[in-house]
Amino acid sequence: MSGQASQLTALVLLLVASLGLSCCRSPMKLVMAVATMEWGVLLLAVSLGHVEGGVAPILPLSGRAANPLPQAFALTAVVIGASTVALALALAARAQRAEEDRESPEGEDRGRRR
Repeated sequence: MSGQASQLTALVLLLVASLGLSCCRSPMKLVMAVATMEWGVLLLAVSLGHVEGGVAPILPLSGRAANPLPQAFALTAVVIGASTVALALALAARAQRAEEDRESPEGEDRGRRR
C-alpha cells in the first residue's frame, strides 16, 4: 500500500472512530471506537515513516532506508493497546452486567445473595 493510500485509510479510521465516540453510549461500543481510533493513529504514524522506493533498515543498506522509529513505536503501542483494550472490555462487560442486574427485579434478590 502506498504512503498516500495508508494515510487516507488512517484518516477514514479516525473519522469512523470519532463518529462512534460521538454517537454510541454503550460501553462496549465506546471501547471499540477508542480501539479503532488507536489503529488509525498507528497506521498514520507508520505511513509517515514510509519512504517511496526505500529498503528495509537492515545493514548493509543498499539504498535509501525507511525510518524504523515509527515502526518500533507502533509495535510497542500495539502491545500496550491490546492489553488496555482487553482490560477496558472486561470492565465494560462487568459494568453492563451490573447495570442489567440493577434494572431487573430478580437482579435485586441475586445481588443480596452475593
